Amino acid sequence: MKRIEAYSILVAGLALGLTPVAQAQAPCAGSTATSTIPCGQGIPSSSNLLKSSDIFDDPFLVMFDENGFATISQNGGPATTLRGILILDPTQPVGGGAMVLAYMLPEPVITGTVSFTEPGGGPPSDWLRFTNAAGVVNGTSSGAGALMLFYSDLPEVGEIPLLADVGPPPVKAGDNTLACGVNPFCAGEIGPEGNNRFDYRPGGVPAPANNQYVGISDNLPEPASLALLGSGLAALGLLVRRRRLYRQG
Repeated sequence: MKRIEAYSILVAGLALGLTPVAQAQAPCAGSTATSTIPCGQGIPSSSNLLKSSDIFDDPFLVMFDENGFATISQNGGPATTLRGILILDPTQPVGGGAMVLAYMLPEPVITGTVSFTEPGGGPPSDWLRFTNAAGVVNGTSSGAGALMLFYSDLPEVGEIPLLADVGPPPVKAGDNTLACGVNPFCAGEIGPEGNNRFDYRPGGVPAPANNQYVGISDNLPEPASLALLGSGLAALGLLVRRRRLYRQG
């Protein structure tokens, strides 16, 4: 779903509103709230890799789609169901009245906004915004009540609209932003049309070392979405078991 005109407006607004401090120093949006690693520097330098001393929260893996269906696994534990709901967007201007798909997160996170380009490049078509009920997105901790807001392009003609299909997020001054697919630190969307997805790792490493967000970004029917979530969790569980066996050996 490409919306070049919306992308151009969003980029211009972010360029005006983004502070140098947020851009250069804040940890990546969606990181555990205690992370102190500047965004984009979790890799490749070994001195910048996440260490046990950087993490005091309980990192989680969220796998989700555009219609409010998700699972969450905390500290490499079993996956449980997580449901997204439409709420009044707390990052909109007062009285704006716009609705957005929101997932409630179990731990505080670093606030800010992440965009994801179309597969193969081009403008972004999906955005994650990490905030709280007060609409904070400035690179500080959300505190209790952390929210992940999921925005996706408006549907094309003939497409069935999904809950996330509300267009790009509103521009906010001082936003802590990351452009995945443009910044080499993180990839944009991958997969063919009809099965687009993204795998966002704000600490540069997968869960359970830090938070991880795997989103389905396409007009998929619900059973297909849930099947993809399940297969991804199974693969993660196998990886965690292998790491544990290696450490024990």
